[in-house]
Amino acid sequence: ATPDNLVPRIFVRVAPASNAGGSANESILMMIALRGDAMEEARWQGLMTAHAFEVGLIKSAIETGFDHRKELR
Repeated sequence: ATPDNLVPRIFVRVAPASNAGGSANESILMMIALRGDAMEEARWQGLMTAHAFEVGLIKSAIETGFDHRKELR
């Protein structure tokens, strides 16, 4: 409930795809979510669904060249 009690449980990294056998002009996105002991199955499933959606949004932004810093006209 307070910022001092927050614990990082989501870790995201973008790395060259060549690190995993891919081509030099590609990247890989890794997302790790840690499940706490108190997290119920339904909440965990919802979290995984939300993260899968987020990965899709990131992929779409990269593939379309979307830049949120530019003004939408």
